[in-house]
Amino acid sequence: RGGPVMLEMEPFSADPLPQLARPEPSPLVSKLIDHGITEAIARQLVAEYEEDKIRRQIEILDWQEAKKPGKISDPAAWLVIAIKNGHATPKGFVSAAERQKQAEAKQARERTDAEERRRKQEQQAREKAERQVITAYWDSLTPEQQAAHDAAAIAQADAEEMKLIGPGPMKRIGMGIIRDKHTRRLLEAQGKLPPA
Repeated sequence: RGGPVMLEMEPFSADPLPQLARPEPSPLVSKLIDHGITEAIARQLVAEYEEDKIRRQIEILDWQEAKKPGKISDPAAWLVIAIKNGHATPKGFVSAAERQKQAEAKQARERTDAEERRRKQEQQAREKAERQVITAYWDSLTPEQQAAHDAAAIAQADAEEMKLIGPGPMKRIGMGIIRDKHTRRLLEAQGKLPPA
């Protein structure tokens, strides 16, 4: 009775206040830190200035360093001043968004051009195959059948087509055009040529 009283105490900690977890830096803060700016200043800049303005100045800095390496002696200081004061866009600068837009437009043009080339090649191949079928058909006819074929072609020709076989040096070419048209109609009707 009346002896000493023992109190239980928690173990001694060197830090009297528990450490508060510091939040991870945002991607924009991290980007500024990657460019040599301290975390405290990077957080302050992100809190005070618009994200688009900061990103634009980072992009301008990256562009200038890529174009003329070493020209900017202290990129971090340059970037802080640029964000606070706003540096003018340098001559020849094209933003990443604009470069992306230009690249997409170029790719779209290239796809369109490739599609047009493919379509023309298919058309040429189709015309060549058609020409071969028409020529083979004509060559398979006897001279009498060829004369009868030409007579039928002339009979079906309209007034404009008949002008093609009028007098003059173009008569043979005009007759070939009328003959081919008539032959094409016959072969389409027989299913030997696809419809035009």
